[in-house]
Amino acid sequence: MRYLYIVNPAANGGKAAKTPEHIRAFYQDAENDPNRSWELPEYEIQLTEAPGHATELAQAAAPNWDVVVAVGGDGTVNEVCRGLIEAKQGTLGVIPAGTGNDMAGGLNLPKNLREALVQLHLGHEHPLDYGLANGNVFMNSASVGFDSLVAHHTNQIKLKVRSHWAYVIGLITALVSFRAPTVQLPENLPERAGWGGQKRDLCLLAVCNGRFYGGGFEILPDARLDDGQLDICLITNISKLRLLSLLPTIFMHTHLRQRRYVRAWRGRSLTLNMLGSAYLCVDGEIIPLERGERVDFQIVPGAIKLRS
Repeated sequence: MRYLYIVNPAANGGKAAKTPEHIRAFYQDAENDPNRSWELPEYEIQLTEAPGHATELAQAAAPNWDVVVAVGGDGTVNEVCRGLIEAKQGTLGVIPAGTGNDMAGGLNLPKNLREALVQLHLGHEHPLDYGLANGNVFMNSASVGFDSLVAHHTNQIKLKVRSHWAYVIGLITALVSFRAPTVQLPENLPERAGWGGQKRDLCLLAVCNGRFYGGGFEILPDARLDDGQLDICLITNISKLRLLSLLPTIFMHTHLRQRRYVRAWRGRSLTLNMLGSAYLCVDGEIIPLERGERVDFQIVPGAIKLRS
């Protein structure tokens, strides 16, 4: 077996820069371990240099390496998957080394580096789904609304504040400036969703492939990365104050009981018409949405091969 590790050294506030030396140390120790139950592979480590570079590296590597391993956070996993999708071949591996690691959480991967590497070598291949939001690939989630505005503000603040305080400041500034955009919902929503054909003030729309979201929230705890379905949570017509009181209930998985404001369902696609401007967040990448723009979400089942 041949493994290529694509490491984002900027992940987790730059802490992932030390990951290559830890990977090399792991293999050095494994070589002399009499209890090792897996075969030592040929491996190489490549570092990303800029946004989008992991996609280029993965696309070039796909024909030549048995497993292309994303080492970083959700953004790194997304970029590597895009490279494999563009190459139309290759097998994905994931070593969590980012801040949130929502994708890795949905895959039940160990947080400890050595444990994750052992699981990678002892694992088997199985298919994963990926989603599309206006043609943009997401492995874990795509969202519109308040959380996307928080992500947008946080990304700006991170340019000056490289700590958890960036998220706190991002949340506060987003809360002050947020104005819920109106959306036109499609007529063909399932009965469980309700609100079909209505115009609603959109607070939050989470379209999830994996169950973790936003750095550890299980907003849709039944979401699975390999079930051929999107899990969708829609929160509308709610005040900022009530939204703040709703957020803690996500930790307790009781938010879905708030049927006045919250609806959740599963499906293979969803289309919204934006009657106001907003941001679309795709695995952490922020994309502006203009008034009058349509947003299309769909699932692509079983199109990624994962080793875990």
